[in-house]
Amino acid sequence: MTSEIADLREWTDEILNATWWRQQPSGGLKNYLKEDTFEDSAGLALIAAATYRYSLITKSDKYIPFAEKAFTRLIDLVDEDGWVASPVDPYNFRTVGEHSPEGTQLALGSYSGN
Repeated sequence: MTSEIADLREWTDEILNATWWRQQPSGGLKNYLKEDTFEDSAGLALIAAATYRYSLITKSDKYIPFAEKAFTRLIDLVDEDGWVASPVDPYNFRTVGEHSPEGTQLALGSYSGN
């Protein structure tokens, strides 16, 4: 499966490169990367967690500065009850939701590797 593993690494690298190239000055990512939409914390948490995992697997820190900036943004979005603000609404992907248990878990667990 050497060829397949190489393909997966190449595709993942392409996705991370294309995604992080669109990172906002705040550290966030838009809900739809090519559109002027709101910053989505749930998607940001997911791509940051995937970036940390990819770095461990490939032993490359190429995208870590982007993930660190994203993680800082996510921590800034944690409210007093522990929820990460600005997640996409799972029932309407073009609007901001109130809470995202999955996004919050990813945001708070991504840095520690959980």
